[in-house]
Amino acid sequence: MFCGSIFTLAYILAPPYVFSSILALALRYPDGNKAFLYAIPLIASILTPARGMPKVVGLLKPMLSYFKFECITENEENLEANLAKGKNYIFACQPHGVISFCGMCSSVHRDPKYRRIQTAVASSLLKFPILKNVMGIFSLTDASSSNLRKVLKRPGIEGSVVIYIGGMAELFKCCRTEERLFLSQRKGFIKLALREGVDIVPIYLFGNTSCLSVVSFLLTFTFQQLFLQCNLLK
Repeated sequence: MFCGSIFTLAYILAPPYVFSSILALALRYPDGNKAFLYAIPLIASILTPARGMPKVVGLLKPMLSYFKFECITENEENLEANLAKGKNYIFACQPHGVISFCGMCSSVHRDPKYRRIQTAVASSLLKFPILKNVMGIFSLTDASSSNLRKVLKRPGIEGSVVIYIGGMAELFKCCRTEERLFLSQRKGFIKLALREGVDIVPIYLFGNTSCLSVVSFLLTFTFQQLFLQCNLLK
């Protein structure tokens, strides 16, 4: 529970902390020195890019027992053999959930070398202070089409990517009592796979929508979008 709570608290506390830090610096409240000290984590985060940390991810193994995680993979040996030979894949995941604890557990569960497989996320997450550093340990990359094309040109593990098909739209459709997928309007990953000659591995994350409720996170993502639109974080 403690391991999982780190990421939940980051989502909840990062936006109000960033907002209050910017206000403190702008207003020099209660004075310039104290405002600067309060904003040090924000400044450090802005200057530090998101960085994948496979070894740190491996320390989160208690999450597997807490969430009672179980991974079932068809033709796993064939998949691993193809990755070793340089073949790359798009791992298409659904549903997104509020926070993809199933995806996190999957990364923790993997052999360390497969933790280098990047997960595509919205560019806002890669720019948002604190949050980008906490979530960045799972080897994140920009979900833009141009960036994914670059990633998929690499061979094997380095050229494979995890994509949450429904993205942010599916997040806000998340329901603890009903599985809701945002899929019919998301065909871009199919076109991407055809253009780059990459196979798609479908992944379904059972229980991903039952971990958290979306209501408490509406304000969080509103803050994120507001900051990015105002260019406060550039």
